[in-house]
Amino acid sequence: MNGRMYDPVVGRMLSTDNNVNGAYSALGYDRYAYALNNPLKYSDPDGETPQLLAAAVGAVIGVIGNGISNIQHGEKFFKGAGKAAVWGAISGLTFNAVGTAFGGLGSFGHEVGRAVTHGAVNMVMSTARTLVEGGDPTWGMAAKSFGVGAFSSMFSSGFGAAHANTGVTPNVFGTVMAGGFGGAFGAAIMGGDPVKGFTQGVILAATNHAMHSAMMSSPDMVAYMMTGRLRHLVGADAISIGAAEDGYLGVGASLEFGGVLILRGTDKGKIVPFIDGGLGSGADAGAGVKATKYYYTGTIRHFRMSTLEGTRQEYNASAGILGASVGLSVSWSNFDRHNQRVFGLGASIGLDIPAPINLGFNYNIGQTILLKF
Repeated sequence: MNGRMYDPVVGRMLSTDNNVNGAYSALGYDRYAYALNNPLKYSDPDGETPQLLAAAVGAVIGVIGNGISNIQHGEKFFKGAGKAAVWGAISGLTFNAVGTAFGGLGSFGHEVGRAVTHGAVNMVMSTARTLVEGGDPTWGMAAKSFGVGAFSSMFSSGFGAAHANTGVTPNVFGTVMAGGFGGAFGAAIMGGDPVKGFTQGVILAATNHAMHSAMMSSPDMVAYMMTGRLRHLVGADAISIGAAEDGYLGVGASLEFGGVLILRGTDKGKIVPFIDGGLGSGADAGAGVKATKYYYTGTIRHFRMSTLEGTRQEYNASAGILGASVGLSVSWSNFDRHNQRVFGLGASIGLDIPAPINLGFNYNIGQTILLKF
């Protein structure tokens, strides 16, 4: 059945894992380990990267990038959003497959091979899209697509390698942004559209370099890769749960209210109610219950209740069937006086637009207020 057998006596698998589950973690290179040697906390049902997540990431980034390009050309944000989502999902799946083949960060030759492969794959996908949409592909267009894929991969790999050589833990945001800037650079020097190159580069980095370094294997692992704080491997600095609702049709608003429990720092053990509201853009409507883990990038001696207050930015994405939906969110606060910020990773469940299948997303800027009585 090609399954891996687990020996509960010695706590090890009897065969090796095909994937490096975290190029920047020593545990990732123990091919006989299961779930980062912590099966009570983590699980790995199939041992593979979740393909649906790669498709969803690609689709959301594709729609956002297409919208930004539309605004630049004086068109409506959601013009062509459907096509952008479909091709973004295809890109996410394809780049993720390349990442599975190459695994985690490797030697210089290994990463050059990855970059060339990404360039070739992006060139083929771009040509296919042009043909499907009734266009006439040219060698110039093919060269631009190759440059975007290759430079995006090289920038992301370079960012990871630079951190690995200095001993500083790379973060998801930096890795993905490096891929985006690489894509924009590749498009610019080839005479293409830097915005479209940036979008494609972000999709590539998020579904390849990020996902195949175990950056998305669990909230705590994601946080560790974002903050570089070892304490986040074993849990968050604070956690909240509350009622959340949002309504976006191009533009809209979101509101959440509940309670937050401080898990570390001088205010450890305190529970305080909060209200969070935001304004932004997207295509989403629903209400439900949302739980969020918070991770502070600074030292724990500087973390307290007031650190959670202030202006923040947030991305939300959700998927629903027949009105029932689940969602994921990523947020980050403004820098505090210690030049640090708070990242939030959330999950929600609730009711959405009653439709056979519904996909929603939004980006908003808001304010978090703690109600200290």
